[in-house]
Amino acid sequence: MNILENANKLVNGDRQDSYGHPLDDFQCSADILRALTKRAYGIDVPFKPEFIGLFMACGIKGSREAGQHKRDTCTDGAGYYGTVDMVHEERARRAIIDDANYCASQDRVIARSAAEQEWNKHYGEALAEMDE
Repeated sequence: MNILENANKLVNGDRQDSYGHPLDDFQCSADILRALTKRAYGIDVPFKPEFIGLFMACGIKGSREAGQHKRDTCTDGAGYYGTVDMVHEERARRAIIDDANYCASQDRVIARSAAEQEWNKHYGEALAEMDE
């Protein structure tokens, strides 16, 4: 199995089972890095989850590979690039779901408003007469 196939198997199997979706896992790391950067340097940097994947691929795995070739390091680097793509795809998927949920909630508001108007049209006059 080549490193890309192996990375894909790891990212979409064992590792995802252990760490959850990269968007959620990397967001936790991004939040920690943000807090550390703010505390150490007084700078508030809202790191994005995909930055964590890029940092791991380039900063960690790239520097290790530059020192000495290891097939596992290349596999991990490919896997991290794959997780960056997964972060973008999942963010887009969640945005579509959020939009659909928002539209559905607006439809419920409109339907409730229409039902209230219909009720008032039929029963409002009778209630008004009873109040007189």
